[in-house]
Amino acid sequence: MAAQKLAPICNKHGIPKEYRANGERPQGVQAFAYVCTECKKETHSAWRLENAEYVKQTKQNTPKKVQKNWQLKSKYGITLEDYNQLFIQQNGCCKICERHQSQFKKALAVDHCHSTGKVRGLLCTSCNNGLGRFKDSAELLKIAANYIEANR
Repeated sequence: MAAQKLAPICNKHGIPKEYRANGERPQGVQAFAYVCTECKKETHSAWRLENAEYVKQTKQNTPKKVQKNWQLKSKYGITLEDYNQLFIQQNGCCKICERHQSQFKKALAVDHCHSTGKVRGLLCTSCNNGLGRFKDSAELLKIAANYIEANR
């Protein structure tokens, strides 16, 4: 009989929970400290409140390009240069509807596969939200397309 893999135990709650492994650990400590998503959000929110002035000053003193680069790197693993290269490859257009960036108030969003994290391209907000609402399911999108075609 195969051993059952147990969910990690949250250090605060002492029960299995959805977690994020905390890689920031004292030197020499090999095991990860497990902190559930709920605790992580709570701790982060409390820190931001306690350090509101620092957060505000840091944001004001950090150039927009640096902020954007950090955001892209942390969320999608790409740099601002990578984003700009995709933008050029797509001629500044959404990869689905092919409308140009100039037609939107917001910048084109980075579309990525939620299971692999792989960046697929740049999309307008509408197309990106549409894929998200269909949970990136090709099957559901095909069913929806058939539904629209059948009810014209």
